[in-house]
Amino acid sequence: MCSVAAPEVHLPPDQERLRAKCWHPTGKFVPFERVAIEQSISARFEQMVQQHPHDLAVKTTYGAVTYGELNQQANEIAHAILLHRWEAQERIGLLLNHGTAMIAALLGVLKTGKIYVPLDPTFPITRLKTTLKDVQPSLIVSNTQLQSLAFSIGGGGIPVLNLDSNSDRCAPTPPV
Repeated sequence: MCSVAAPEVHLPPDQERLRAKCWHPTGKFVPFERVAIEQSISARFEQMVQQHPHDLAVKTTYGAVTYGELNQQANEIAHAILLHRWEAQERIGLLLNHGTAMIAALLGVLKTGKIYVPLDPTFPITRLKTTLKDVQPSLIVSNTQLQSLAFSIGGGGIPVLNLDSNSDRCAPTPPV
């Protein structure tokens, strides 16, 4: 059997970008400087907050938050985590629904220098328990809606931080 190569087609740049499913509003490539690439995610996020505090950061069907608001939430969560856990390089389970709370918690964990482990509440309980057994988190971050599930899968041996609790609310300033 013989194969015939298709002729090479050169499209205008705009059509080429669309064909490749690669699109940027300005049509320009914006390179990252080496300093930006070597920053941590939390440091890069703080930089975005300084540059665009009032710009939209996250929009869901339940609402929207700006970079400044998201940063404030992440800082509060980071301080709450540090009140419960001071050791470095611990794993923190995040049992939250998809949305701004999950993103704020993820950023909060990164700001503490710890490792986040996302736990999807839609997964079967046996899978969540197996995940917890494997990663052995030192804390589960959750909310009132999922708190009973967090205690259930944690077996009472893993502390649960409820983000909806006023007693766990802390300063909105960046953690040290």
